Amino acid sequence: MMKTRTNLIVALFALCFTGTVSDAYAWGWHKRKSVKNDSVVTSESKYDELVKKAKTREGMFRIHQVEKDWYFEIDNSLMNRDLLIVNKVSGVPYQLNDAGLNKGMAYEDKLIRFHKDTVLNKVWVTTWNPRVSVPEGDAIALSVKDNYREAVIEQFPIEAFKSDSSAVLIKVNKVFDGSEKSFNDLYNSISLGASVKKELSRTISRASSLASVHLLLKKWTPRCTFELYFR
Repeated sequence: MMKTRTNLIVALFALCFTGTVSDAYAWGWHKRKSVKNDSVVTSESKYDELVKKAKTREGMFRIHQVEKDWYFEIDNSLMNRDLLIVNKVSGVPYQLNDAGLNKGMAYEDKLIRFHKDTVLNKVWVTTWNPRVSVPEGDAIALSVKDNYREAVIEQFPIEAFKSDSSAVLIKVNKVFDGSEKSFNDLYNSISLGASVKKELSRTISRASSLASVHLLLKKWTPRCTFELYFR
């Protein structure tokens, strides 16, 4: 009888212990699962943050303005393709008009290509001379390629990737405020020997977009105003 009572106590103890462990495990698993679910935080990407607060213009590629900063959203389909920059004077102050610079004068057209570099997280810009070409497979083609290579004229850090990686955002202020002359070098092109004063400039005063053309109107006060076309 004593032995039976002892076995019963041991059995009850084991059952209680097993139940406690099972309950504790179940509780802990549910708790961990709950914590795991609670820890999932949805956050906007940098691309979404920029685009949400930007004034956007549609066109060959999208132009985003965030306060004083300007961004080009370049689609993958436009990478490594020929784009034509057409620089034109659209307004001049008296001093430059007297020196022979007039509205409508074209200068320094450039054929450029954008190249996406995901290793260095940059977009490179190259230019080349279309007058130098050779049919593929021609005996001299390799020599022409080696001696007339594309020249790298600019680079832009990639600010953000579109969520599906189909496009990138680059900030282009420096080529429109006079900091860099890679896209245009007005004064050297017309042999005036002057330079742009960034402090007296506005990056872009007006931008409009068409299906295949972007017009970017810049003011370099008191120097001149000119238009930049992408084709």
